[in-house]
Amino acid sequence: MAYKLLEILNKCDVQDIKILMDIIDNRMSFTNDRQLQEELNQYKKSRAGKDRDIMIKHIEKCIRYFGSSDLAYFKRYFLDDVEPAGKDINDIIVDVSRHLKVRQILLGSVEASLANLVKSTAEQTFFKLSPEEQRELFDKAGLSKEQQKEFLKRISENKALFFPILLSVLGPKLLQEIITGIAIAFITNNIEKATAQKILTQLGTKIPWWSEWFGPVVWSVSVGWLIFDIQSPAYRKTVPLLLYLGIVSIRNGSEEGVDFWGD
Repeated sequence: MAYKLLEILNKCDVQDIKILMDIIDNRMSFTNDRQLQEELNQYKKSRAGKDRDIMIKHIEKCIRYFGSSDLAYFKRYFLDDVEPAGKDINDIIVDVSRHLKVRQILLGSVEASLANLVKSTAEQTFFKLSPEEQRELFDKAGLSKEQQKEFLKRISENKALFFPILLSVLGPKLLQEIITGIAIAFITNNIEKATAQKILTQLGTKIPWWSEWFGPVVWSVSVGWLIFDIQSPAYRKTVPLLLYLGIVSIRNGSEEGVDFWGD
């Protein structure tokens, strides 16, 4: 079974890798977190391609492990000698999309599917906000009252054109920032608080605008609209891991360019 996440994982910088590792961290699983940390340390020392390759392959194995049942994983690993042994990434994306009840069209690359997962999750989350919460979000993003009024009026007429309207009002840069902000808030409200705090601290230096306008919202008691019922331990890992990789994909430029926001 071929590796399918290496292209997107190769677009992750060291901070991205550390965030993925923070989400993966689970002493009760088969992920070997200590070895993964050693691989990151080795890569930071050497910056060698072979060390990076070992590290990102380990991360993909972890994601596939979390997306698999233990029985199926160990059968592939020990009896079938499959490498990597976990569930196919496309199948995990489908599972996560169904679990979050977001629309997902598996056309094109894995990277495009991950970007679409973020897009669909952010759209669904936005429409769960009350009008007051929507205005608060836009206020923190620096939108003028005129921009907010125009967007809310147009979107009330046709919700199916959410992204094209948002794009026309905000432009691609601010649209990307808002969608990324909603996705990060979704991630950090659905993982352990200690892990979320570590991730937010790293993001505060990586993405300055996050700390400036969206960070306070994440820790507000009123962010119940961000909490999703992720009962399964596997989904508590696969959901944030895939969403974060989708954020990386959007940040590095979707394969469709601006057209990505047009459907």
